[in-house]
This record gives sequence, structure tokens and C-alpha cells, in this order.
Amino acid sequence: MVPTSIAIRTSYKHHSQNAGYKQILKYTKPLAILGLDESSNEIPKPYRNKYMWLYEWDALQIQKRQQAQLLHILYAEEYYRFAWRWFKCPIVATFHQPPDLLEVEISTGNSMGKVAGFTHSINKKRFEKLAATIVTTAEQKEVLKKVINPDKIHVIPLGVDIATISNHYENTSGQPLNHQIITVGNWKRDWDFYFDYVKHCQTHKPNYSFVLINRKFTDAQLNTIKKLHNINYITNADDSTLYKYLKESWVQFLPFSGAAGNNSLNEGLALGCPVVTNVTPQFLSNTDAYIKNSALNFEGITNAMEYYFEMHLAQRLEIATIARNAVMVLDWKTTAEKTIEIYKSII
Repeated sequence: MVPTSIAIRTSYKHHSQNAGYKQILKYTKPLAILGLDESSNEIPKPYRNKYMWLYEWDALQIQKRQQAQLLHILYAEEYYRFAWRWFKCPIVATFHQPPDLLEVEISTGNSMGKVAGFTHSINKKRFEKLAATIVTTAEQKEVLKKVINPDKIHVIPLGVDIATISNHYENTSGQPLNHQIITVGNWKRDWDFYFDYVKHCQTHKPNYSFVLINRKFTDAQLNTIKKLHNINYITNADDSTLYKYLKESWVQFLPFSGAAGNNSLNEGLALGCPVVTNVTPQFLSNTDAYIKNSALNFEGITNAMEYYFEMHLAQRLEIATIARNAVMVLDWKTTAEKTIEIYKSII
């Protein structure tokens, strides 16, 4: 039986409908789900955008009425501040940010702004009061070990909606288009390098065709895109459109300024699209076949791209199968089952 819980999460605009750690809530079935929803047209309660810890207060009022067995804060860097003072039940916190931002969280707590930094300064003991924490990589665990008992830190890789994506893969016609390069997502992407590289390819690799799917660009970035003639920019793509472009692309290019788990990488691999990136996830095996790692320089990235572009279609489709098989272990249901086991161990 699944322990009863209250969940606090953010629904990010840049996530596809079937992405993000909130997917575990389909299986943990909390009594209440709170937090910002960037995809909703509803106006949040007053001050919730600025003072996100107020959702902890909202959760407390629900807890008083319904007596859940635990509180799970899915994006603890954003929300977790006062709950340790208010809640009598165990608290689980999931941390998602890369190691550099986690260092900021445990030291100054101001990565989300001055208000977050102030609430950190008066709640420095909050980490040691957690019943359990969840991270997606071993590097994150190394950071959190400075303030949290290592026995309380569980590494569970970010998941992917295997059932939905497999259904799309099997029922969508078409094949990958050689020299089509897709980039998906927003958080912690090195956009300066990305746009410089696309501009470089206009002259030096005119056969490269770029597809860019992103919902959160600034006006300055949009102006940069308008000047590039080798890029197809798509905004507000629904999941079906996103999956179609990932399946049709020969490779996905993900230039990171920092990363832990990544939804775009997982979804692309589940659709058979190999990745060129500067960050290789530890939790997948045999990555050299379908993830080419390179420092962010034009020559290194181009060499990694050419590794895939030089393949015949049959070879490329074989890589797709290897990539898809690799992420089958990351199904959200499996992620949720591991999370539920943590719940049971602390109540």
C-alpha cells in the first residue's frame, strides 16, 4: 500500500507534458499537489511566485485536515525552507540542480534570489531535519553529504515516460533525416555557444540543418535566431510534435553549462535519437555508442556530429535501438516504485 503524502512541485513551462519529476505523482497518488504551474492560465495565490515557501504553509493546512503520513517536496531548492519547523510528519526532499547550484543552496541558499537567501539564513538546520533526500546523480550526493547524513541520500536517476514514447515511436512513420540536428529544452543550456556554433555552420557546414524547440527565449535570443538561416525554430510544440522532430532528427545536440538529470536527453534517447553533448550521464551503460561527449569547441562538436553523419541509415537505426534499450530502465513507474520504498522506510 502506498503511504499517504502531500506533494509540492513545479510544473515547468519548458517541460513536455510527460516530462519532469512530477511524473512520479501518477503512481504515488498524493492527497494534495501544490506548487507553481507555469503551464496554467490560473493566477497563483498572492505572493506565491515570489515567496515560494508559502506553499509549505498551504501544505501544513492540508496536513492538519487530512493527516498525511509524509510531505514530499519535489523541487526542494525552490520550496524547502520552513516545513522542518512546522511539520510533525517525515519530510522527503528531492534536489535537482547540478552540483554547482547545490553548493549555492547549502551555503547561501540564494540561487533563487535574495528572499530565498534570507529564508536560508534563518533555516540553516533544515537539511539535517529531513527524513530522506533524493538526487539524480552521485555528484549531487557528494555535495549534499556536507549537510545531510549520507544514509539519508538516495540516488534515483531522472525517469522517462517509456510507454507513451514507445507507442509514438512504433506508430509514427518516417525515418531520421541525415544532417538534421535537434536541440530541445531550456534549463542550463549554453546558448552563447549554441548560437555561435549554428552561425559557424552556416559557412563551414552548410549541409547541417538545425531544429530548435524552446518555450522560454528572451527577446535578445529571438533576435539572434532571426539572423540565422539554417535553423527551424519551433515554440509551443505539443508532445506529439516534439516526439516527431526527435524521431526525425539524426542527432540531438545538448550544450550544457551544467546538468544533472535531463528530460530532453532521456526523451530523445527513448525515441532513438543519439546525443552530442559535453555532459555524459553516469547512470546509462555503453554510452559511447549513442552519446558522444566533447568539450564545447567547434572542432570537437563537429567531429562528434560527423561520427553519426557518416553512418549509413541501417547503422543509424541500429544506434537508435541501442539508445532506446538503454533508457528502458528509467521508466517513471520504476522511479516511483523506488520512491515509494523510501516512503515506507521512514514512516
